[in-house]
Amino acid sequence: MKSENQKTKRSWKLVFSLTMALALIAAVFPARVQAAELQVTCASRYTVVSGDTLSAIADKYSVTVLELATANDLKDPYPLTVGQNLCIPASSTSSSSSSSTTSTTATTSTRFTVTRDGDYLTIKVTNLPKKSVFYVKVDDAANRVYRWYKIGLVRMGKNTAVTKIIKLPRGIRDTEIFNVCLKNGTNDALYCGIFTLLPTP
Repeated sequence: MKSENQKTKRSWKLVFSLTMALALIAAVFPARVQAAELQVTCASRYTVVSGDTLSAIADKYSVTVLELATANDLKDPYPLTVGQNLCIPASSTSSSSSSSTTSTTATTSTRFTVTRDGDYLTIKVTNLPKKSVFYVKVDDAANRVYRWYKIGLVRMGKNTAVTKIIKLPRGIRDTEIFNVCLKNGTNDALYCGIFTLLPTP
């Protein structure tokens, strides 16, 4: 009788141990899946200011509210706080490819491409509104402290395709990974991309 009770206790301990192990696996596995899903490539970064809404930021960067919310793990009703740093994902409608010169590699944006030769950037705009003026801003994408440099203007005129060569300021010439943004001087439309532009050896 005593041996039967011991066998029953052992059986219950085994069942309990297996149940706990399965529960632990079930709890950990979805978290790992979720973490993997949140690994998003940021095309740019944005710091929230007073009055911002997620939909306005999404419109500014030509992404959907859902893409922006997913990239930043935000839940409905998508609360934002002043100073919050948002990852701006690459739009799902954008395409990318690579081009290079003897010393640079550039990522293609849906609106413009950037290549580098020494201390000069060549910006080729392919699809922006005619007769519009854009400020060109650059930042060191590898540095978490954002310091934007306004380095020039792109004037579209009557064409939608324009090439502009702009010299980099001294403070950012050693940078290899750039945030490059074109901001419309009239309606604040913003087009950004991240470009790997290696200095000339």
